[in-house]
Amino acid sequence: MNKDRLRVLLKKNDEGNCTEDEYMELDNWFHEINYNEVNFGEWLSSGGGEEVVKKRLFSEFNQTYMRKSGTIWLRSFYKMVAVLVLICCSFLIYTYYNTRSNVNYLSEKEDVAPGGNKAILTLSNGERVSLNDSKTTAIATQNGVKISKTADGQLIYQVTGDTELASKTIKYNTIETPKGGQYRVVLPDSSRVWLNAFSSLTFPTTFANQTERRVTLSGEAYFEVSKKATHIPFIVLSRGQELEVLGTHFNIEAYKDGKNIKTTLLEGSVRLSLLNKQGFNNLKDKSITLSPGDQSTLHINKDLSVNKVDVNDAIAWKNDYFMFKNEPLESIMQKVSNWYNVEVVFKNEELRNDLFWGTVSRSKNVSSILKVLEMTGEVQFRVEGNKIIVMK
Repeated sequence: MNKDRLRVLLKKNDEGNCTEDEYMELDNWFHEINYNEVNFGEWLSSGGGEEVVKKRLFSEFNQTYMRKSGTIWLRSFYKMVAVLVLICCSFLIYTYYNTRSNVNYLSEKEDVAPGGNKAILTLSNGERVSLNDSKTTAIATQNGVKISKTADGQLIYQVTGDTELASKTIKYNTIETPKGGQYRVVLPDSSRVWLNAFSSLTFPTTFANQTERRVTLSGEAYFEVSKKATHIPFIVLSRGQELEVLGTHFNIEAYKDGKNIKTTLLEGSVRLSLLNKQGFNNLKDKSITLSPGDQSTLHINKDLSVNKVDVNDAIAWKNDYFMFKNEPLESIMQKVSNWYNVEVVFKNEELRNDLFWGTVSRSKNVSSILKVLEMTGEVQFRVEGNKIIVMK
């Protein structure tokens, strides 16, 4: 097209005065420079299709052409085309790698479904009760406390009678979630506990006439501790530490195979003490008090540090999300392993310490989170049955 004619058409198009025939001329020119109609990836992905791309392209060419002429305009023209070709190539490369991903080829049958409300309750007499079905059921009565489960994955302890005599002999129950499981518990004092996958909580069937409310945690749990009129302290024993509270909300991550034990306080106040090798709290110089927003980290070498954090990150799992902020891939894949009940194998060991950011729903299949990680271009996954291979 003659450049003078192009100048006139671009100006009229920008002002909205093109006739149907004139617009057809511009349309033909558009396809001539469109390199066999290869999509301009970034613009097309923003929505609106070809018409939006045309409008944007005509506008930018018009602005450039009205400012410059002759050889200078032609140079700008070629520069702009070069940029568009670069955008197009980048889009095609991204599309190629995205479609060749092993994760994208997973069929619905091969993909791994997320975890759900699954747990085993061990009563004081040794009886084991599966909590996996979605029925509301009365389970047992112990120490004047009725034990029942609800259809939405909640275990409830409710005082129904005189517990004074029964409480002279303390009896314990343990609830355990497997990999791929989670559960909620309402304790006899009305405290609420959310138990993450691959975790367990041991607790008395009643707190009546006790001087403390003591429970033992392995794994991860979020606590909303009930404030009692008698101000009986609530104590959580976990790997290497003891936490004492009255009424407060907090999260503890204390997996047996984890490198660190993290305690995050959302509200209230807690006192955290380190335990010696025998499990006794006699390390008085190793006690600290946490304030809302504090996260303590007990390192594998027994060093203790405290930092201010966004508490929403710590309880993202409770709200049905994976949330990673500068988190090592090894830690991320451990969470994936626990929630999807899969084995994770690192083909390249150096990937373990690579840091990633992201937020993904825990209610989606495993391919969703793997795709998000693969989009960084730093890692790739291959799913083989119940095994995830991590590689460069």
